Amino acid sequence: MEFDPLIFLGVIVAGFAGLAGIMLFGFVKVSKALDRQTNYERRRQKILIGREKAVLAASLIGEINENKNKCEAFITIYSEMLRALRDESRKPSYQQTGDFVHKSPSLSRAVYDNNIANLSMLDSNIASKLATIYSIIDSDPEYLSLEPDMPVDSARRMVEMVVRNAEAINESLGEVVPSLEIVVRNAPKVSL
Repeated sequence: MEFDPLIFLGVIVAGFAGLAGIMLFGFVKVSKALDRQTNYERRRQKILIGREKAVLAASLIGEINENKNKCEAFITIYSEMLRALRDESRKPSYQQTGDFVHKSPSLSRAVYDNNIANLSMLDSNIASKLATIYSIIDSDPEYLSLEPDMPVDSARRMVEMVVRNAEAINESLGEVVPSLEIVVRNAPKVSL
């Protein structure tokens, strides 16, 4: 049998073509696997961000509800004091020994302060409302002094101002909760 260079060349070309086909099939398979993995990671990342956003919103709701309860207690206490100051049949208790009045309720801000960097996950409107609300929240408010010689009208105006401010804070706190509840409700329910 004689050596035919054309047949030899044909076998080599066919071998390379077969090898190229096998490699191409492998590359396509690897490419599809990478695409599936990338899509899975994207979905996973989206779910994790959604859940993290919901946890942040739920934590803020908890802190806000705690602050609303503190505001309501504050308003109740100082409304009673105001009622006593309006009762002209009795001498106000502050006129005997003096008294102190909180300028505003002492409210919590830990969740907000610890998550300021994460607020960008929330809708910009919600983040803006939270920033506005928390700018007026004081965790260590000043005291106002009711001196024994202070006229009753001045003391009454001071307590009225304190109650009005607390009512405004309480109202502001209530405005953002529904938006945060929507974030929690819309959290991804799909498991990975």
